[in-house]
Amino acid sequence: AMRSMADIVGAIAPHEPSSAGDNPAGRLMTEKLETFGLSNRTINSLGRGNVFCIYDLVLETSSSLMAMKGFGAGCLSEVEALLDKLSLSLGMESKDVDL
Repeated sequence: AMRSMADIVGAIAPHEPSSAGDNPAGRLMTEKLETFGLSNRTINSLGRGNVFCIYDLVLETSSSLMAMKGFGAGCLSEVEALLDKLSLSLGMESKDVDL
């Protein structure tokens, strides 16, 4: 069933930083995608594309994500809503990501 954007955003769990390191942005970047309440379909599609954490995700583009098996427009909306909530975006350069 299709979910509305409000449902998707509402389903995203609040971020709980891990205790490792002293760089909150770096902790966020290495946080596993499963911890953010994304749908199983989105998690599974990203996993098949070797995208497992926020850092992996922000280096992708909407085109590269849409080319992944099983990743469709609903998955893209979900990912974009999550990144927007985290003040991040797709297509970032690794040199611009604070690890």
